Amino acid sequence: MRTFIRSILAGIILFPVSLLAQERPSPMSLTIDEALQVALENSMTLKNARQEIFLARRNYLENLAAGLPQVSGSASLNDNLKLMTQLIPAEFFGGEPGTYIPVQFGTKYNATYGIYASQMIFNGALYVGLKTLQLLEQLSQQSLEKSEMDLKKSVMSNYFLILISERSTDILESNMANLNRILLQTEKMQQVGMREETDVDKISVSVSMLENNRQSTDLNTELSYNLLRFQLGIDPDTPLKLTSSLDEIMTKYSSDLLLNQDFVIENHIDYRMLKTQEQVAERKLQVEKAAYLPTLSGFYSYSRMGMDNDLNFDSWYPTSMIGLQLDLPVFNSGIKYQKIKKAQIGIEMARTNMTMVSDQLRLTENQLRSNLRIAKDKFISQNENIEVAERIVRNTQKKYEQGMASVFDLIQANNDYLISEGDYLNAVLELLTAQMELDILLNNN
Repeated sequence: MRTFIRSILAGIILFPVSLLAQERPSPMSLTIDEALQVALENSMTLKNARQEIFLARRNYLENLAAGLPQVSGSASLNDNLKLMTQLIPAEFFGGEPGTYIPVQFGTKYNATYGIYASQMIFNGALYVGLKTLQLLEQLSQQSLEKSEMDLKKSVMSNYFLILISERSTDILESNMANLNRILLQTEKMQQVGMREETDVDKISVSVSMLENNRQSTDLNTELSYNLLRFQLGIDPDTPLKLTSSLDEIMTKYSSDLLLNQDFVIENHIDYRMLKTQEQVAERKLQVEKAAYLPTLSGFYSYSRMGMDNDLNFDSWYPTSMIGLQLDLPVFNSGIKYQKIKKAQIGIEMARTNMTMVSDQLRLTENQLRSNLRIAKDKFISQNENIEVAERIVRNTQKKYEQGMASVFDLIQANNDYLISEGDYLNAVLELLTAQMELDILLNNN
């Protein structure tokens, strides 16, 4: 009995644990290209942008249907509870003049059924309006493209930052391991009187400061990972591993090719969106002008009516009609004229925006090319500096171990090395960012 109870209690305790283990998201290993693909598939912002395209398409089809044949049917059944009574002169039936006879016309029941069909033959405003709606659908697609570009830029920047942070952590841990080794040697030398106690204290303080820096870097890295999970649209608890290295990403871009590539401003998404907006403004002007044109439609109707004093309706009487309807605007107190003037102003504003954005893109191009040149030179310089700093710190450590350098020299050389590593990683991040931004501007992605 006790064994049975223990089995039940164990099952109760272990069941939630196993359930949580099953619900834990699976780890994800992502290259930078895979991360971009996941973000494009899961982004809530992009999902709404895609829905905007569907809405624009439905709006176009809705207005298109207004110009297609329209058919409607109707049926009615009336019970005349009290037929209308009318007075007619009695002399019509041989009665005395001046007197009237009450009579009732109609039957107790009457029923009608029929169909009505119409077809738009000419409507200039509708035709031009459909062209405008097609441009609005195109504008929605371009808006989605711009949102995708912005998302890519955001994901790539965060991916770079995480790799830089992890590289910083590796450098700090390696440096800490090296200092701990020197600290152990110094403690042993201090015990035999070959080093001062203050030397041990100074190295211990340096190790402690490195540990604090590592913890701060780890925290910032985790925050960046959380942001990346949000950008990817995945579970916040999903373990992530970034498999693209800095070296691999560095080789993805060629600074020389980017700097030599021509900038075709007509290919940039901002310019293309403004060009579409200009076309929309021109179509709106055509719509307002088309309001002065007549509209022509044709129609056909067929119906049958039955009348009787009971619901048998032995006799039905058909009627049908076909015709054309022409609507011609004559006078509207200048409303259409003012709408045309407003549409013309909209075109001028769209063209002004195109000129302004074109100038801004040219300025941005020059700035990004300059940023890339500066970042490239800085990277080369910092790469050389770090090699020098590594040699200095190795030589200083050897001299310290041989008693030819003070602990101050050792700590100073180590700090200079860490500063050089930090400057180098900043130069890498600036170079990657400059390459990415110019690559996106040139519409290579």
